[in-house]
Amino acid sequence: MLDDKLFYQMVKDHEAWLADPSKGKPADFSGMDLKNHDFVNVDLQKANFEGADLEGLKFIRCNLAFVNFKHANLTDVIFSKCELYQTNMQSAKMVDCEFREVLMSKTIMTPKDEQKERYVSKYVKIDD
Repeated sequence: MLDDKLFYQMVKDHEAWLADPSKGKPADFSGMDLKNHDFVNVDLQKANFEGADLEGLKFIRCNLAFVNFKHANLTDVIFSKCELYQTNMQSAKMVDCEFREVLMSKTIMTPKDEQKERYVSKYVKIDD
């Protein structure tokens, strides 16, 4: 599991990189266990969460445009008041994942196992 100090430093470096690509660096959380680390009021555009374990996590008022959640565990994750533009959730595990007041456009959402889970909507709650 990622310790708090490194977690906050990665977020800080990512936001610095978004403001000026010559500073900071993009956040690469791929394959990490991020349980117990919520994201609140964070600009995470272009961050990489591929294969990460995010079970039970909350994203509140976050910009998640162009974020890669491919193959991530999004079980019980809550997205509240977030922007998900061209976000990649391909083959993510999305059991009981909730979307509350989100802006979602051109987001790729395909089930983890297309043979067994044909419709993501039976696992995903979208609040208008």
